[in-house]
Amino acid sequence: MLSRDNSFIRFDEWSQRYTMHNIFAGYLRRLLENQADQTEVFGIYRRSGEWNIANGHILTGIKLFLKAKEYDLILEEFEKPGITHPGVAVAVKRSQWRYI
Repeated sequence: MLSRDNSFIRFDEWSQRYTMHNIFAGYLRRLLENQADQTEVFGIYRRSGEWNIANGHILTGIKLFLKAKEYDLILEEFEKPGITHPGVAVAVKRSQWRYI
């Protein structure tokens, strides 16, 4: 387990997920995009999107699918009844699309 005093990576008790400081996340994102080919980057975004959706983080998953240019997977999510997963329902407003 990572140290609780780590300034860059923390465990969020509420969401039960690790979160990264924005500066560190941005650094890692730029490093990946500069050193990996585009197909590899898209694959990472897709797998991350799949994991997030499988774990009930629908909007995060959709955002990652958008980065991976996986438009069919986004549509598949919207075709699910009420965009629901185990006990989680998410409503997406049209105004949110410009931020994804």
